[in-house]
Amino acid sequence: MDFWKKVFCLCVVTLMLCALTPVQGHAVNYQLDSTNMQIALLHPRMSVEIGAPAYILEKDDFPAFILLPKVDGMFNCIVYNSDGAIVYRMPTKIALSNFELNCSFPVKPILWEQYRIEFELEGNREDIYFSVFDPLYFTDTQSKAVYRGIDGALKYLSDYRGNTIPDFSNAGYMGGGVSNPNANLAEILYPDENAEDDTERIQAAIDRVSALPLINGLRGAVLLKKGSYKIGSFLAIRADGVVLRGEGANQEGTILTAIGKTVRSLIQIAGSGNPSEVTGASVSIVDNYVPVGSRSFNVENANGFNVGDAIMVVRHGNADWIAEIGMDDIALRPGDPEATKQWNPFDLHFDRIITSITGNLITVDAPIVNSIETLWGGGRIYRYSDEKRISNAGVEDIMAVSAFDSSITAVEGGESYYSDMEHASCMVEITNAKNIWVKNLKSYHFSQHCVLVGRGTKWVTVEKCENYEMVGIIAGGTRDVFPLLGQLALVKDCYTEGARHAYYVSSRVCGPNVFLDCTSEKEYGASEPHQRWSVGGLYDNVRSTILVQDRQWMGSGHGWSGANYLLWNTVGNFCVQKPPTAQNYAIGSTGVMTNGSFPPRAEGYLEVGQFVDMRSIYLEQLYGRLGSQAIDAIGGNREREDNSVNYALKKAVYTPGGSLSASPPRNAVDGDKTTVWTLRADQELDVVQLTIDLGKSMLFNKVEITAQRYSYRISSYLLEYSSDGVNWDTMYLSSSPLANDATITISPVAARYVKLRATEIQSSHTGISEIEIYYDRELLPATAAAELSRLSVEIGPKGGYEIRASIWGSGHEPATLNMFAALYDKNSFKQAIFTSALCDDELNILELDFPISCTDRFIVYIWHEMSPIVHKVTFGDVSSKAR
Repeated sequence: MDFWKKVFCLCVVTLMLCALTPVQGHAVNYQLDSTNMQIALLHPRMSVEIGAPAYILEKDDFPAFILLPKVDGMFNCIVYNSDGAIVYRMPTKIALSNFELNCSFPVKPILWEQYRIEFELEGNREDIYFSVFDPLYFTDTQSKAVYRGIDGALKYLSDYRGNTIPDFSNAGYMGGGVSNPNANLAEILYPDENAEDDTERIQAAIDRVSALPLINGLRGAVLLKKGSYKIGSFLAIRADGVVLRGEGANQEGTILTAIGKTVRSLIQIAGSGNPSEVTGASVSIVDNYVPVGSRSFNVENANGFNVGDAIMVVRHGNADWIAEIGMDDIALRPGDPEATKQWNPFDLHFDRIITSITGNLITVDAPIVNSIETLWGGGRIYRYSDEKRISNAGVEDIMAVSAFDSSITAVEGGESYYSDMEHASCMVEITNAKNIWVKNLKSYHFSQHCVLVGRGTKWVTVEKCENYEMVGIIAGGTRDVFPLLGQLALVKDCYTEGARHAYYVSSRVCGPNVFLDCTSEKEYGASEPHQRWSVGGLYDNVRSTILVQDRQWMGSGHGWSGANYLLWNTVGNFCVQKPPTAQNYAIGSTGVMTNGSFPPRAEGYLEVGQFVDMRSIYLEQLYGRLGSQAIDAIGGNREREDNSVNYALKKAVYTPGGSLSASPPRNAVDGDKTTVWTLRADQELDVVQLTIDLGKSMLFNKVEITAQRYSYRISSYLLEYSSDGVNWDTMYLSSSPLANDATITISPVAARYVKLRATEIQSSHTGISEIEIYYDRELLPATAAAELSRLSVEIGPKGGYEIRASIWGSGHEPATLNMFAALYDKNSFKQAIFTSALCDDELNILELDFPISCTDRFIVYIWHEMSPIVHKVTFGDVSSKAR
């Protein structure tokens, strides 16, 4: 009997070996190299590059793979959907070292679904991610990397290892979405015109408030009444719950003048020490790969940790990783080669709070913004103590001026400027502190910073702070106006001019960190992550030159300055490069894209040239996590207050007689008002026209025309719009000359094409400098809520069934009603249909008409542009429902 068992087992193994292929030197690109296996993904469409979205189309097959085991053992593979449900479990296979195993999946992909494939061999697990996605469903102004799903929630396209654009919404006071507290007055001081130095008496008041008991985290505020105060040293807040407040950051408000030649920060919010590791409270992370954007990971043993614990999540970077990113071979600085320092291994410490523990799976409050990889050193967590950090402190409504020696000057670009460096350098410095806010500040004549968010800081909000007339040399180490060295900081609604690096992040800074709705003018450099691999920063609606690049030998060998950074709807020239093992993103950025200081380097992920629809990704993420009350709490606005999206910018244009152009028609939509489109006026009137193709039907209510800047003019003209380019409706008819710039406002219309046609000309040539098309919400009447009032399925005239949706609203602004229907035959996906219509009446009906069998099931999603609410209805056996 034993003999026949052995024969049977031998036959089984022989049959299994027949399905295996020994490696015989053929080239296979294994995109995943793990402890005991290598995996090569096989799909003609799906990207397998770090930071590149990995997706297939609905019509595609699932990606197959080749497994090359490094050890013998049992191999298991499971496919999960985004809900964590098992879609397919592959039968267990015997894996033999150095024998390739070819595998595929008998699974049909479902549109918009996100999948995770789990590979497991002898206790070693690896995950591969991809989505089923179709870019054709998106317009040019919708991001593909992060978008609203049909349920209204934000969706992220990951790369094949699961890395995504992270959620930045935990940045800011109290972790984002919480308004700054209003501390009660505890001390009131008045200006003393006879005082030579007010430092001591103001500091004494701060110290008295610091000795008061804490009530709901606050002790009280020191109010400096309007007027001038001289500060010969500095003012320090060193206790929880203390606020320094003025009565306005202007000439009629509270003014602090920093006197003397001492270089220092004028106001300091400082704890006595950094967070420190608790002895014996450290465990290793056991996942081979923790993707960017993750909040959860497995540890060796979660015993001893509890929900609510403050921990550091450590990402190790070993010497092999330094070599992989090329930072052990930085080019030497020309003229000073010894100044260039090659990188050594280093760690990143992410400051987090445990929110849940399931077995050995730990979840934290904010995402990890650099992948943690066993290959590059792995990671660990440890509990820390931070009793030396202070919290709940702030500075409000103050203007500060740094006195300087005006006789010290230098020359830059042929212009003389004040360059004295022996005076106060920074208005407010924050170190070793958490849950801090500074707001409504103005700084004048400082050499380095308006507000410095230093090391050991967390959950800081800097808002509505302005910096002017900097004094100091224009060189390295100066004019870094809003530098971030901590993490989870939000710099919002700030302004500066004369900066070298306006919105700046220092070395090895752990995000998320956010600059939101900030502006820099009269720049001598760029806003940027400055050096040595800071991670997870967001420039959101920032107007500045922004560079995220390999800085190589700059400074002392700054190298790759930042990883996993995102530029979102920024304005200004920019450079975004892709570092090895990570990614950087530019989405909705406008301005000239540069090659960086050391080309060539691989470009990051780019969706640039025009704004994307979601104005602010930070506010959208905050809204999705905490709701509209969080937006209100921080005074945010998810809509574009400046109505700045020009739908005509760089769109396709044409004329009926292109060869008749004295200058090209694209000049009318290039965003440059110094260029001109002209047509010779000796032609027939029907060729003196320009048509703009917006690319898709857009809702707009304002057209701005900039006329040619000399005497030749259009005497009268006609503006028309069309959805198909064939049938035209009149938008505006003018009988007066286009002698000056014209702004035409109309009731909102939806159209793809806009035509300007001259009906009478005045002289031998005619020309237009620019045509701009906008949807200006400020021109709309007050809005009222709209709600879905009816959803039904009825027999249609073609014998199929119509899905009918009606929306009621009284006086609401024109907006779009969208419908997405997913049709199933029993449980298998058959068809998806999307349609939309402009709703500008009190009753609107949107219809779909397609044949459905009596056994079909389908899901209908309906949503209105004015409301985030998505109406979802599931139908089964539609014949009975219809009748």
